[in-house]
Amino acid sequence: MRHLALHEQVTQEGSDVSGEPLGTAEREATEALADALLPLGLSREDAVGIWIALKSKPALLLAGSHPPDKDTLAMEIGKTIVGGSSERSLRLQGHPWWAGKPGSTGQLVLAQERLTSLRLAAFLEGAIRRERFPGLHFVLLLGISRAELDPYLVSLPQNLRHDLRRPQGSQRKGRPASVYVLATSDLMGEHLEEGELLDACSVILLQFAAAGAGNASTSAPAPARDLQQTLMASRRFHPLNALAAMPPHRRGLDPLAGLRELLDLLRSEKKIPPPGLIEDAFLFMGNAWNAAGKGLFNPDPLSNAHLACDFWLSQAAIPRLAGLLREETNLRTGFSRWVEGSYPRALGRFESLLPAPPRELEAHAGSV
Repeated sequence: MRHLALHEQVTQEGSDVSGEPLGTAEREATEALADALLPLGLSREDAVGIWIALKSKPALLLAGSHPPDKDTLAMEIGKTIVGGSSERSLRLQGHPWWAGKPGSTGQLVLAQERLTSLRLAAFLEGAIRRERFPGLHFVLLLGISRAELDPYLVSLPQNLRHDLRRPQGSQRKGRPASVYVLATSDLMGEHLEEGELLDACSVILLQFAAAGAGNASTSAPAPARDLQQTLMASRRFHPLNALAAMPPHRRGLDPLAGLRELLDLLRSEKKIPPPGLIEDAFLFMGNAWNAAGKGLFNPDPLSNAHLACDFWLSQAAIPRLAGLLREETNLRTGFSRWVEGSYPRALGRFESLLPAPPRELEAHAGSV
């Protein structure tokens, strides 16, 4: 991967660099990330999905069950993007096994939280001091508990995201914009459907990821410094900036077709889109294109737009719609028909909300 001297042109969000140079750099960056994650069981599409999630929000939560170990996957993502430097990466352990056990002393839990907070504060101060030197910093939070979702995956990322949304030239107060939070957790279900969490953080349930397939690239691995600069130059944390990165709507190509179809479905059932639904669509679908207007998932524009919609539905739209889908039978039926056969990841996430009834109950219902 050619070295791009982007650091002098990187702004708070995205870069003035555009077109083919940055587009080529991003394609090579996604190839490097896919090559690193492929041996851990992820497909290339899912590796690209992780890259797009990092372009969209400054925090990422890997949850659920999947053959690759979540902690190993998180550490490999951090190592690939920022390298092995302790100045650029901080590894923190979530609540250990004893924190949730009956009879665990509150003092042990409080001591763990205090130690984590002190180490995190020192790391962030170091990131602020190094802001003159371009690069990213990754905080790895491994095995976090329910109690740690809010302080680390809501409050902290909200501050980071707010910093990148400030008008250019304004003085920033708060966390350094170079910091990403990458966490793992065994949490499932409604814990991952809360609006504040989804606003601040991209959530990926790994059981809906496709199995890894294909061969690693034969090219030399991209240096971590190149990946950092490319991510900083290409990310769009503001929905309107991400929307502007999409190719124009033209005959035969509507990058937001999936969003429009979902809004039509909600409208037909007289339901209001939940907060954050449209913004998440702009973020993920917009960041699925590089600066040259080429798809990151697939060079074919229609295929890229379709895959971006499937990932957005699975990661963000369905969690935000979960309450409505559980409560409203007609909406649930219409949604099921819409995703079935078209969006495999979305269908898997949707079916996990409402497990199929046992065969005995189905037979009994059919005889009534």
